Amino acid sequence: MLVAGSGCTASATGSTGRTTPLGDVKPAALSGALTAAATTTQIADFVSSVGGDRLTVVSLLAANQDPHEFEPKPEDVQRLNSAAIVFKNGVGLERHFAKVLDNLPETTPIVDTSRGVRLRQQEGEDDPHIWHDPRNAEVMVMNIRDALQRRDPANAAYYAGNTTRYLAQLDELDARIRQLIDAVPPSQRKLVTNHDAFGYFTDAYPITSVESVIPNGNTTAEPKPGDTEDLIRKIRAQHVCAIFTESSVNPKLEQQLAADAGVKVNSNLCGDTLGPQGSDGDSYLKMEESNALRMAAGMVEQC
Repeated sequence: MLVAGSGCTASATGSTGRTTPLGDVKPAALSGALTAAATTTQIADFVSSVGGDRLTVVSLLAANQDPHEFEPKPEDVQRLNSAAIVFKNGVGLERHFAKVLDNLPETTPIVDTSRGVRLRQQEGEDDPHIWHDPRNAEVMVMNIRDALQRRDPANAAYYAGNTTRYLAQLDELDARIRQLIDAVPPSQRKLVTNHDAFGYFTDAYPITSVESVIPNGNTTAEPKPGDTEDLIRKIRAQHVCAIFTESSVNPKLEQQLAADAGVKVNSNLCGDTLGPQGSDGDSYLKMEESNALRMAAGMVEQC
């Protein structure tokens, strides 16, 4: 697993609003449980895992809500304003509502959980989908632990213990995913998705990322002229068996492309968001393993 360090700090291409350096996170004046806000569902899950019953955690995004299309409502701003600490993804993911974060009280720490993550490039920008590598998730969780310990020093040991247990679960997750992918014949480990959200995943595991239907990390983008025809040629030439889309994205375009290419569509991955409560993607650990299971099954069964 990667360890956060000063030599590999994240430097997002796009601003994500104000960020509080770890050294500037001061103890909160508490009258009860600490309230922490998270900008995404994955980060809310990380914060809950570290904070346990010593925190009240609110997520700005809901399950199956696309962060690329999210626009904060007044009640969302109110929830952020009521938090004692805010955790964000960083790496440009929150750029379209950066002003909301900038307008929070200066006394509210805003922690960039991507600090220390090794970033990959995507269309000339830093790829914000860092959570799809469990090794990056480890760095994010440690950033959350460090900030909570400074904001709530009375519970520092409790947060440290929860973090140690969760890091062990991330190690186990990494091993299970690797085992699932290794069981797929190498010639069939090819991934086509609806948008470019799984680059960290395919970098971490022995999978060839052929291309995405939308060659961009933003689900609101549109394919350029000729992109679709080029992807169909690649699918046929590389004998790709299926296109995988996300539960939070309308698969209409992918279904048409798959029909033209003569392959099937699996509309069952969790990419930018966790799944609803009770689903097999309602936590980070379950989401990543479920994605790996579905990828492995689609790569084998549909070839």
